[in-house]
Amino acid sequence: MHHRTKKFLSIPISETATVPGHNLPPGFNRHHHVLITSHVYMPLTLFTNENLRVLNREGPTLPTTKISISGTRGKENTAKILDLAKFEAQYGREEDLSRSDWTEAARNFIRFLDLIVPDGTYRPSARWDSHFGYFDSREDLATNFKAILLLDIRMRKDYIAQPFEFSAQYYAGLLGDMIREVQNKEVRDEQQEMRNMISGIAGSSRFSLNAPTSSSSSALVRKPRFGKTPFQGGTSSDPSAVVCVICARRGHFWNMCSKSTFDDGKPLVVKVDGKDIVTIKGRTPICRSWNLKGPAANACSNHDQDKRAHSCAFCGSSSHHAFSWTCRREPARDSKPPTQT
Repeated sequence: MHHRTKKFLSIPISETATVPGHNLPPGFNRHHHVLITSHVYMPLTLFTNENLRVLNREGPTLPTTKISISGTRGKENTAKILDLAKFEAQYGREEDLSRSDWTEAARNFIRFLDLIVPDGTYRPSARWDSHFGYFDSREDLATNFKAILLLDIRMRKDYIAQPFEFSAQYYAGLLGDMIREVQNKEVRDEQQEMRNMISGIAGSSRFSLNAPTSSSSSALVRKPRFGKTPFQGGTSSDPSAVVCVICARRGHFWNMCSKSTFDDGKPLVVKVDGKDIVTIKGRTPICRSWNLKGPAANACSNHDQDKRAHSCAFCGSSSHHAFSWTCRREPARDSKPPTQT
């Protein structure tokens, strides 16, 4: 690969024909060739159309760093490569690529491999075409894109140290594990966010100007039954402070809900479906953050709003969120935590 790239760089590049009304695909910079010949992992952020143009226009002025590489006869050589950490800090991290940018970058990456290895029996572009094609053709690409992106990055990094052949069965097993890993992390993050909200409400009540005496300490947990806060007073260690966004009961998180009706016997509107809550009729994904916090700033930074509907998890209305307690009465705080179900 090293000699082929050196040979390629020594040959004058022929001009590409231009067609009126068509945009030329951006070319590749010397930094790309140095990285691949140095066997350094190349993040896909180097291959989006926008960043290819950045590299072509500003390549000589971008920060670089020196690394040690194995030379001939066991000698250690040094190479000056693009400082990837500084580049991603300024032009975006690979882990934050959108689905469209990831697809665009993958195509450019394969085009780059075709360019540097045009002939021969081994074609790395074919191997990576199978790799990206497997992920891009999945029906759940939009739903599980975060897991697919993280697995793609992990596998390409592993390949640098130990090349391995493409196998759809092998990929399927790893992707199933990654989807579960991402789902579990989302649940843990949301639970921690809810605990922080509970703790914050409890903390603010302790410094109220009308702080209760020891004989009236229960006032800390007395709130209007149609209050505007998602949780009544409590501590992060008290499970009775948690309110389920599916059944409107206290004592468990949404992903642990096993109820089929509200406490008044009316049927539920949504149910758990993997990492989401969806409407029972129509299976439309519902936004949990919006139901918890309403139109608060940054409430929906974790998803595209066209993917999860902003509708009340308790009644389906889009005019209010669940924890505004407009259509349901906020559950009272029991003296003892209810039994978990």
